[in-house]
Amino acid sequence: MKSLLIGLLTLAGLGHAATQYAVQEIEAPDTGTVFVIGDEILNGRGQVLGWIRENGVGRQFIWDAERGSRVLELDQPGLRLARVRDVNDQGTLLCEVELDTGSRVPCTWNSEEQEVQLIDPPHPGEEVQAYALNNGGQVLLMSGDRQAPLFDIWDAENGPRPVDPKTPPWVVPEALNDLGQVLFQDDSWSPQTTLIWQEGVPMRRIYAPKGHLARCLALNNGGDVLGIVGKDDAALFWMVWTHGGRQIKLQSSAKVDLIALNDRLELVGRKADRAIFWSQSTGWVDLNDRIDRATGWILQDAIAINETGQILAIAHTATDRDSQTLILLTPTQPMAKPSPQSA
Repeated sequence: MKSLLIGLLTLAGLGHAATQYAVQEIEAPDTGTVFVIGDEILNGRGQVLGWIRENGVGRQFIWDAERGSRVLELDQPGLRLARVRDVNDQGTLLCEVELDTGSRVPCTWNSEEQEVQLIDPPHPGEEVQAYALNNGGQVLLMSGDRQAPLFDIWDAENGPRPVDPKTPPWVVPEALNDLGQVLFQDDSWSPQTTLIWQEGVPMRRIYAPKGHLARCLALNNGGDVLGIVGKDDAALFWMVWTHGGRQIKLQSSAKVDLIALNDRLELVGRKADRAIFWSQSTGWVDLNDRIDRATGWILQDAIAINETGQILAIAHTATDRDSQTLILLTPTQPMAKPSPQSA
């Protein structure tokens, strides 16, 4: 299955507008060392949610340019922090906590003020898992098991509301955006089993080009979708389906793995252990060509991009390729706000 997530693309268009980036290493708190697992999160404020290894134990931390890194510790009687799943642009964390009874429940947490909002299970007797948190404070929840899952959108004001994708049970949620849209995707390749659900709006289906299959992986706040298109179990090229109905095919011939897109339709990922960036105005860019080489870092993967154009990358040095670290790339010139996409 992992091999199906590799598209075939050409790195072209390197001669377009050359945005340069300032480089900042994400340093660990004093008590541990950063270790990279690939699911680190970057929010719109430039905060990074990551992992450290502390005395042989994995713990999560949050970093920002002003305060540096701090280990996430929940100071609430009867609650133990089990896992942080997401962080939104307000700095609110989506977590799972363990109660004195040993059961786990999801919650939102303002770590600076130690304010915790427990989320009651919407379906009594069913285990509940938190998937994602958007900037409006909405949380996507899944209850039950994979054979018969139940989905809900929760917020502090309205509580839970059911999400009914009307799909086979093997369709799973991939993303939640600020419009309250949920991207559902078949576990396997499919010509049409990618759905966008939104409360009060007809279900939107994402179709692969005729004769092909597709798997969609990311959804931005404008309703644009990033996915990979294949045929006969082979990945061929990446595509963006815009909310206005356009299909943007990214031409192919070199192996590329894309991970994220922002509201400007800027994409990031990797090609042959090099971090890359794509936009309609620049084409494909090797991000190593847009940083000061004197830093000594080699950017091997770009795993997140926010709306200000900041990019979270995984890097190593030329002398130690096995020791990975996290690097925040910040455009040296402010990026214009994204404009609405045309149909």
